[in-house]
Amino acid sequence: MKLRLSLFIRFILILSLLGCGPVLAIEADSESIRGELVADDKEESDEEKPEDYWKEVRFDRLHFKEVRELVRLHYIDSDIEAPFAFQRAANFALNSVDEDLELLPLAYFKKKKKAAKAEDKSRWAGKTRRLRSKDRYVVLKHVKDWKKKNDRRLTDDEIRAERLRRKMEYKELKDAWAAINFSEDDFFRVVNHALKLRKGSDVREDSVWIAASQGYLASLDPHSNLISEAAWKASTDEIRDSSFEGIGALLMQRHDDIIVESPLEGQPAAKAGLYAGDIIVKVDGVDVRGMPLTKVVAKIRGPKGTEVVLTVQRVGMPEDIDVSIRRSVIPFTNISARMMGPEHAGFGLVKVRGFVSGTTNDLRSAIDDLAEKSETGQLRGLVLDLRNNSGGLLQEAVFMSDLFLKDGRIVSVKSRTTSSEHYTATVGDDYKMPIVVLVNDGTASAAEIVANAIQENHRGLVVGDRSFGKATVQSLLTPIIGSGYYVKLTVARYYGPDGHTLQVRGILPDVSITPDVGGKMPLGFREVDLYDHLPKVIEAAEAPNAARVKQLTKCVDAEKLAERIHAADPNPIIKFDYPLYKGADWLECMVGERTAAR
Repeated sequence: MKLRLSLFIRFILILSLLGCGPVLAIEADSESIRGELVADDKEESDEEKPEDYWKEVRFDRLHFKEVRELVRLHYIDSDIEAPFAFQRAANFALNSVDEDLELLPLAYFKKKKKAAKAEDKSRWAGKTRRLRSKDRYVVLKHVKDWKKKNDRRLTDDEIRAERLRRKMEYKELKDAWAAINFSEDDFFRVVNHALKLRKGSDVREDSVWIAASQGYLASLDPHSNLISEAAWKASTDEIRDSSFEGIGALLMQRHDDIIVESPLEGQPAAKAGLYAGDIIVKVDGVDVRGMPLTKVVAKIRGPKGTEVVLTVQRVGMPEDIDVSIRRSVIPFTNISARMMGPEHAGFGLVKVRGFVSGTTNDLRSAIDDLAEKSETGQLRGLVLDLRNNSGGLLQEAVFMSDLFLKDGRIVSVKSRTTSSEHYTATVGDDYKMPIVVLVNDGTASAAEIVANAIQENHRGLVVGDRSFGKATVQSLLTPIIGSGYYVKLTVARYYGPDGHTLQVRGILPDVSITPDVGGKMPLGFREVDLYDHLPKVIEAAEAPNAARVKQLTKCVDAEKLAERIHAADPNPIIKFDYPLYKGADWLECMVGERTAAR
């Protein structure tokens, strides 16, 4: 089965992907690129490496126009909010010259400044400038340390309320921009102002236009952006099995914020107490707010055994937190596998971290190797661990699902410009053992497709926490005029076997399992927490395996093997993985159910 991709004359659609799970954070000025903080053996200065990715790329007004044309031709929605897109592009252009500059609607600014409470005064302080007397917007030069901080730790409910408040404020700002109808002429006026401001600095004119394009694409959704060709090649090259020197964390950039998407399990960042959702504001005391992701990565890199101190903002904490992390060699294997052990004889555990070319073949080899190690020459059951798997290639998600399905729909892909694609399982399944799939809020896109196909075709149970909720497909477009970069655009949505989309909603597990015995489900960080995400379209009415879960509950409650294993050693050196062992309990009952039915 090959993914059929339409070509539009000379605009080449070179790759379709559902997530961007590269393990090397290298993309400059990217709003949503994910990556692992690693270092290679080359001796490079902190400032040298990031600049190289865009240094040779030439980009001007004509290239910006081409980006807009690619959006018009290929983006998933034809109705683009042009005033908002131009405003975001203008703001990004200003930020590329001075990170303390912000473009605001004049009436909105006056209203907010007048109504501001004492604790919010600094947000609206600073000098303003109108480029023309009749302009309905102003350029605000912020005062130092204007961002508001919490004065105490917040509860999860308060954090949810704070997230909602920020989104409401963001909507109010968008509505204010819509009211003044920020035009293309306004955009060019602001960019020309930014170009004048850059004189005497080391900011290239190309960088201003690149930033403007990033802003334009960022207005569409969190996953559309501009990627340098060198950065993309480096990121995809590094996702394969290898080892690195670094801290072991996945990062993403949204606006001026560098966000920790997920510390890697068992690696220095996780051991030091870095949390998903943390916003990195300083590296070794140097303020990195507004800095491109690559520059931040370069500052965090360093030889194994050395320490780096990250100062982070954590929602719910009143003050910034310093997290000291000792860099280490980080082995990275896209597929890792082992037998579960004596408590669950004959059970295989396979963890998949990303969906790159060849992942399904590697998974097949891993399962076959485990089967050979078992006493009977075959596995009694399989735990497929997709936690913190941020996705990758659509085709690999289809191939992997097909390993376990005898028949049935896997996924459908629908776009604006091409006919719908429906992917179904081929006749016969490669593996017939009972399956439990582990998911959490870090399980996204391609990983969600596999878990959802297994769940909705009633092939196995999905356990853990609600998944990330990214059900959109991105493609890399090669420009004609420009070179040395790609335009990554959201071009399609995908729909599960039952016809609904996981966008925003995510996968609701058949069985919810907290990370700790007797603990609470964590707040999580998901698509819904990102700004300007595409909305959900069709939602499933009920959990697909509710009846089966009800039948198995009595068996699982009677066993409680996971709880007994934990009680035998409540303070292990390696943290007890409760979702894994509880998932294995459910798998035992599924095996027993199958045996009883024979």
